[in-house]
Amino acid sequence: MERGAQSWFNQGLEIWTYYWPAIAAGLTVLLALAATVHLLFSKRDPRAAAAWMGLVWLLPVIGSLLYLILGINRIRRRARQLTGGDTERITGWRAAAEPAPTNANLHSLAQLVGDLTSLPLAGGNQIKALASRDALAEMLNAIHAARDTVYLSTYIFGNDDAGRVFVEALRMACERGVRVRVLVDGVGSWYSLPTIMRRLDAAKIPAARFLYSLAPWRMPYLN
Repeated sequence: MERGAQSWFNQGLEIWTYYWPAIAAGLTVLLALAATVHLLFSKRDPRAAAAWMGLVWLLPVIGSLLYLILGINRIRRRARQLTGGDTERITGWRAAAEPAPTNANLHSLAQLVGDLTSLPLAGGNQIKALASRDALAEMLNAIHAARDTVYLSTYIFGNDDAGRVFVEALRMACERGVRVRVLVDGVGSWYSLPTIMRRLDAAKIPAARFLYSLAPWRMPYLN
């Protein structure tokens, strides 16, 4: 019985040794085909699709794995999970950019707003362009002057001298009864270590990280 099992094992090993290059090649081609089909149906930008397709086929297996981790946009699916599908409520309804702004320079902005929100570009707003140093001062002044709410959403919130000043300002706002909410990008929060999240938590400032995950394959759109 043992000799039969050993013989069967040796035969299987010989077959695998002989055919494994063909099996590996076939699996590699199937993986590349699967990635190609997915990117052709999901990538809106032809240039991005062409670039990924070249990577998938020129770097067997590695290119497909990179596409799996970096190339698949999981934000829409994640948004459906977080909102219960409410992101699809306005699908097909396009009131955006109608009528087009009289200022031709705003046409591209109106189109962008429409693509993102399906809403028209509204007037009556004011924008003041500031250099980074002046912008920080204006933001701090706004936090110190707030009486009701402070909503701070940012890509990078560094645990540095500037970041600590903001944490102190937000802490003081919380103490005087202001409703404070801070949202930091899940990737941008790692630009300084230790992250600012610990300092915010220690100051009892309500804060969260947007789409945060330590697992690369769970990041909605790493690149």
